[in-house]
Formats: sequence, C-alpha cells, structure tokens
Amino acid sequence: LYKKGYKPDQKVDKAVRTMILSDAAIYFNKACGINVSNDEIVDYSTRELEHFYRTEASVKRGAIELLESLTDKGIKKCVASATDAKYVKIALRCLGLDKYFDTILSCSEIGYGKDRPDVYFAAQRALGYEVEQTVVFEDVPLALTTAKTAGFFTVGVYDKHNFNPELVKEMSDLYIADGDSLESAIKLF
Repeated sequence: LYKKGYKPDQKVDKAVRTMILSDAAIYFNKACGINVSNDEIVDYSTRELEHFYRTEASVKRGAIELLESLTDKGIKKCVASATDAKYVKIALRCLGLDKYFDTILSCSEIGYGKDRPDVYFAAQRALGYEVEQTVVFEDVPLALTTAKTAGFFTVGVYDKHNFNPELVKEMSDLYIADGDSLESAIKLF
C-alpha cells in the first residue's frame, strides 16, 4: 500500500497481520477507501510477496540450529502460516529450510485467519501430536494469543515489526527476545 501512495494507519496494519490475503484486500478497500478491485490488490500483493520471499527474507538467528536439533530428534514440524502456501514454499526453498518441515499449511486452505485456532489444530492433527505436545512459535500478538488460548505451549519470537512486543512476551510460555537466539528453544525438546 505504501508503494502505491496509501498510508494505512497502525490499526489497519495490525488488523490484516493474521488475515488471509483475500480478506485483507477487502479490509484494505473498506478501511482505506482504495479505488481498485480486491483482485488487483491481491495480484499486486502476491507479486510483492514473491519478490520479498525470493530476495529479502532472512533466517532468524538460531533457527537452523533449532531445526537441525528437532530433525535429529525425529520431531515433526509444520509451518502454519497466514501467508498462502505457495509463497511459504518459495521462502523455505530460497532460504534452504524446506528440508526441515513435514507439512505446510496456510490459513487460506483452512478458511480462517489466525484470529481463530483452526490452522493450529490442523497442524497439530497433521503432525499426529496432541495439543499438549505441540509447540507453537509465533511473532504476531493476536496469533500468539489465539494459540495460547487454544491450549498450545507458545514460544513468542521478537520481531522488529511487532506492534506489541510486551503482549508477545506476556502470551508466551517461552519468549525469544530481541538479540536472543531461537536455538535457546532446544531445551523444550
């Protein structure tokens, strides 16, 4: 939106963080008075997403060590993302992380954003674990709150784009703060 001259406020930006893209397009149109079709917003956004995941996305500190440790222990892993699975796969492939994950799920496949726990339950079932055995890593406050309320053990991960790092920390059973390594979560397993 910024590249097209629209300046959504923090409320709008926060609201769309856990939505599927088609819902976000509808929300943007209503909230920002954008005079383009929802399909145009989705098309533009998907091009930008693909570019970002191919050229700009990076691996968080300690993620590879954590993933290697979990893989060595035979622990199954799933990406459950609000982003469409096509773009998650691109990001994982470009970052060399695709070999670590057993399953990739998208909220768009499930039909609901992360304001509902459906994607977490689908991931838990796909992996074959009980809720109490499943650890959810999240960096978005609303998504973390959803997972925690649904009974999952939660690991909150600091991200510079978080709107409320204090809420991320509050809703986390384990919190990975700014400057900390994801490798510190190995002790959970």
